[in-house]
Amino acid sequence: MIKTRPMTVAALVATAVAAGAVTASPALAADNGSADTAKSVRISGADRYATTSQASVEDFPAAGSAHGVVIARGDLYVDALAGTPLATAKQAALLLTDGSSLTPGVAAEIQRALGSDTAKTITILGGADTVSPQVEAQLKALGHPVDRIGDADRYATAEAVATSRSSRTPRAPWSPPGPTSPTPWSPASTRPTPRAHC
Repeated sequence: MIKTRPMTVAALVATAVAAGAVTASPALAADNGSADTAKSVRISGADRYATTSQASVEDFPAAGSAHGVVIARGDLYVDALAGTPLATAKQAALLLTDGSSLTPGVAAEIQRALGSDTAKTITILGGADTVSPQVEAQLKALGHPVDRIGDADRYATAEAVATSRSSRTPRAPWSPPGPTSPTPWSPASTRPTPRAHC
């Protein structure tokens, strides 16, 4: 049997990088490719936990403007990488925490990002051995619904994140240029079906 789960993680990471979801997209959204307007924005904090809080402030500057929060363990980053497309699709802040106790400052950023709308969800990535039930209880105490996407290991968790309904971003249907278009990138399904001559 060939193991394909590691390829799933690699595909998720590649998708996140290709889609630009790993970068600070609001800071780069105004870039039109011109050397005159291109700029970089450095987002940093005292540690990785504070850095994700700062990134959340950059992405959602107005209090209550995030549609949710996706939270992952900070010292095991693979769930956070797999959760990047999920956070993007949900228009949610992606924050890191310690696995055994909610990292100081993260609760304050969750409250700021979500605001007073208690219908906004906090999604934990990873099983109970990754992000403890104590962290889950601390998150529930913030007054927002909490759900968890986790499985037996990091590969199964990445697969569960990828196949979750909320990680799918709706896309406009693609229309080919025409049924007889000679472009090499037209999908085979739009090309005329060759007929056998007998």
